[in-house]
Amino acid sequence: ARVLIVDDMKVLLIIELDDQSHNNIERIERDKFVDDNLTACGYKIVHTRGAIDVIEKELQTVTKNASVPTRKCNDISNPY
Repeated sequence: ARVLIVDDMKVLLIIELDDQSHNNIERIERDKFVDDNLTACGYKIVHTRGAIDVIEKELQTVTKNASVPTRKCNDISNPY
């Protein structure tokens, strides 16, 4: 599941809540594809297994240094 942290209708942070399915090779490849494309578009992605301290730390960091991606990424083809 992806959780989007939004401020004034702009995405500041994407948190990926990973479960056991993220250990499968197919899922690892898909996650890399998604992460690479979102990162290329300027988004910050954090993977966690639900560790609330990791989520809180990233939320504090992103709200202090809020930068919103300015690139538009419409040309990403999805092989999944």
